[in-house]
Amino acid sequence: MSTVWEIPSVHSPPLLLLSLVPACLESSYGAAADDGCSTRQEMAGEEMESGRRAALQRRTVLVVLSVLVVLTITFELLKIKLEELAEGPMEPLMDSMWKELTIMGFIGLISFLASKSGALRGLSCQLYGDAETVAEDVEAIHMLLFLVMCIFLLLVVLLVVLGKKVQANWARLEADCADKAAVVTRALGPTSKGDRRSRLTCSLTLAGLQATGKIEALEYLLLREMFVHPWEEAAPDLPDDFEFARYLTLCLGEELGEIVDVHWLTWAFLELIFVAIYFGFALSAPLKVVAYLGAGYLACGALLIIRFKLARIRTSLLPPDVLNADVNELAPELGLDRDESGALAEVVRPHGAPRPRRARLQPGYLAAPARAGCMPWLPRLFGVANRHERLFWFGAGGPRFVFGCIQMSLLVVALYVAIFGFYISRVILSLELGGVWKGCLFVVGAVPVVAVVGELLPAIITRHIEVCNVEMLKDKQLMVEVERHMKTVKSLAALRLLNMATFCTQFRNLQSEAGGPLPTAAASVNARPSAGASEDAPLLAPDDERLALMREMFETFDSDSSGEISLTELSALLRSLGFAADDELVTFMGQAVDVDGSGDIDFDEFCLLIEGYHRMQSMSIDESITALFELFDKDSSGSISVAEFSDVLNSISSLFSEHDIKELVVEVDTNADGIIDMNEFAVWVRAHSK
Repeated sequence: MSTVWEIPSVHSPPLLLLSLVPACLESSYGAAADDGCSTRQEMAGEEMESGRRAALQRRTVLVVLSVLVVLTITFELLKIKLEELAEGPMEPLMDSMWKELTIMGFIGLISFLASKSGALRGLSCQLYGDAETVAEDVEAIHMLLFLVMCIFLLLVVLLVVLGKKVQANWARLEADCADKAAVVTRALGPTSKGDRRSRLTCSLTLAGLQATGKIEALEYLLLREMFVHPWEEAAPDLPDDFEFARYLTLCLGEELGEIVDVHWLTWAFLELIFVAIYFGFALSAPLKVVAYLGAGYLACGALLIIRFKLARIRTSLLPPDVLNADVNELAPELGLDRDESGALAEVVRPHGAPRPRRARLQPGYLAAPARAGCMPWLPRLFGVANRHERLFWFGAGGPRFVFGCIQMSLLVVALYVAIFGFYISRVILSLELGGVWKGCLFVVGAVPVVAVVGELLPAIITRHIEVCNVEMLKDKQLMVEVERHMKTVKSLAALRLLNMATFCTQFRNLQSEAGGPLPTAAASVNARPSAGASEDAPLLAPDDERLALMREMFETFDSDSSGEISLTELSALLRSLGFAADDELVTFMGQAVDVDGSGDIDFDEFCLLIEGYHRMQSMSIDESITALFELFDKDSSGSISVAEFSDVLNSISSLFSEHDIKELVVEVDTNADGIIDMNEFAVWVRAHSK
């Protein structure tokens, strides 16, 4: 409770002064107390504000870090999906993409640090008289580079999709080539004479490859035949079942990876584009739009010319005038002949007979006179060109020139889209035009991108692969890789046949132990199942409906109606079951199934073979891998030594040389410890299983 001071009613000056002393003291003390209280309140308020600010800052940092974590997880999941999509031959593309993204990210980091550096302020002051202009320009360039990087990533994803679609199209054409007679008859038969002109090569679009045309299938067959059976006398023949589609796919993966891996010369050419853009900025707004759109359509025109050039080269690599070829003249060169009914059919080679060297298809450019070089300086610059390379511009440097155009197109598209979205779109919006006209300009600006990405680049890349990896430009290393893959697949097929033979051998052993005659197929109900199959799974019962189907199948493959299937007929049977069986594998399987040792397969032995096949097919992939692993693991140690691996491969086939087996061991034994465990074996089997 405060004291109330009253001033006495006195009129004496001294008394008046004395009476004012308490009031003055109270006033001074009260003022000082009020000032202290106010200061403490302000300090407390500042502390509370500082605490709230710190808490808000912590929450902001947490939110930003959480968003970054979410973005990182999203990017990692996207990366995993892309790597799964690009698995196999497309892996070089992904490897190059990650490398280029690292480089572009480093460039973006440098531009970001430069924009935040104080050195730019002094430079800006000297040039513009302010401290922000240069920093803002560098920041704008940084954002443009980031946009280019995002568009580049999207284009790479589209390239992966393109690669998968082209790979599927080649696989479809390869499957058609299994029946060469049907391909030739559809394209050149009497019923196709009237509509040849309408059946041109199908358009290759990124949105989806159209159905394979008849002429497209025939041209692919001819390219494949000339690749497998070269016209040069000194060139050795490849196996008839050479996987030409896989070879082209490997070439595609290598080329796409190299396209994404931008060369320094490409960046040097981009510098010229930047100089052109510099002069373009000096134009008025309407002229900027016209120049920009004109450059886009000029690039489309250049790519269209390249596409037509590659189409002409591809035609030159085929036999001349193939659309008007005589079927009877073309058939012997493809290993075809007329059967008794007059229809085209592939010549059946007897089991064990050597493959004859038939007449060879020759490409059209060999018949044309060799062109003299119009530019004598080309050999000094690119080297001496062969007959194949002379089909290109710039001789020996022609294939590389076309590749450089493809690589440059990818970067130009990314730059075109980035500049359009970052700058030209604002210029269009600033024009004094109606909304409809502005919309038309946006559509006109988008047409080159759609044409290049959706049509021109896919067609050019596909045709470039086909004309730059055949004839005199074959990739020997990839051919060896394909042949090694084929040997591995064939050996795995032989191992599965060995698994089937195990069933047959168990059956033979049981009959030998019983000491009785060979029972009928229906009486094999008591035979033991093969390794990996269910123990209680029944075999053929007497009333099994499959017996009638097997009898019908047996009569189908018994082409000479002898009541037995010879080794030649067994080869066709195994192929129908999905085995790419050569003479050696056919002999191997025939010995396993031929219970009575007659050299041929009767109906009961045939039923045994089919039942063994069904047993094998009923296994899951894990059961099949386990059964195959046990075939290699002779000592049941749970691992396969190099000696065991080599012995089994040599025992089932002579496909592999010692060098091949060493390379296979390196492929399978991923940790290089000299021992192949179950995980390594399973990865190898899955990688080469069809």
